[in-house]
Amino acid sequence: MLVNSAVVVALLASFGAAVTTDNSTIDASTVAPTTRSQWCGGQQNTCPVLCGAQGVTSNDCDVDTLKFKCTCKNGSAPGLQYYTSTMPTFICEQVHENCIVAGQNNAAAQKLCNDAEKSNCGKLDPSKFTEPASTSSSSPSATATGAGTSASDAAPSSTSKAAAATMAVMAREYGTGLLAAGAAAAFGLML
Repeated sequence: MLVNSAVVVALLASFGAAVTTDNSTIDASTVAPTTRSQWCGGQQNTCPVLCGAQGVTSNDCDVDTLKFKCTCKNGSAPGLQYYTSTMPTFICEQVHENCIVAGQNNAAAQKLCNDAEKSNCGKLDPSKFTEPASTSSSSPSATATGAGTSASDAAPSSTSKAAAATMAVMAREYGTGLLAAGAAAAFGLML
């Protein structure tokens, strides 16, 4: 049980990384090629939806490494991590599955995995995304990539239409307290 708890703590810690940066929380080679292809297809189909009427300048996904890039024409990046059918959410869900397996036969550990998944993996339906009535962009912002950006680098620009709607939803729907509480509780399981 001590080993399972330690593994669950490590996997819980990776949830934050899964939703803010890249695929460094999972080994792409452990994901079936068909699944990787489906993930990239979902990512590439969702990127233009979240960029909206402005369109995209970059929409790439590498099925071998799971590195991705989604940049809107105004230079901003939509908040991919808050939506289903995006690489950050696919990776987050895989981390959740790995966490559940690691916490097998440990109900408390699996509850922590499920709580972390609920608060960290994207749940918004991209088909329900609505662009704000009007916003202007005066300068390009960071691009969400799977190439090792930091959480602040991948944050959507407040000047983009996609980011404005995403930020409003993010403020309402997501917080980081649960992850910290889950990690602390999982650490307590080890004692």
